[in-house]
Amino acid sequence: MSSNTDKALLTFAGLLLGGAIGSLAALMLAPMKGELLRKEIAEEADGYIEQLKKQYKKEMKKTRSVTEELVDKAEKILELSRKISGTTDEKTLLEITGEIEVLKNSIDEVNLGFQKN
Repeated sequence: MSSNTDKALLTFAGLLLGGAIGSLAALMLAPMKGELLRKEIAEEADGYIEQLKKQYKKEMKKTRSVTEELVDKAEKILELSRKISGTTDEKTLLEITGEIEVLKNSIDEVNLGFQKN
């Protein structure tokens, strides 16, 4: 999951860098008075920065939530595996198999979420 987080952070950094470069290019190429143009660019940049911050916080909250869910599932799998150490209880094996499938599905959802971004 670290590579997905890295990818999201690189995307975020790229957006910030792109915004800065675009703002600088607009400042240098625009026919407006410098002071007025700088003010307009600053206001627009502040709006973009706020949007990016909100989106970043939203994505990090989702990531934390999914991570906590995955940890809970892994702990449950560990607990169930302790139950069966030395035994071949069919019911417990089915429980573990079911938990593993739920965990795999959760991971797939996270991966799909990062692919959409």
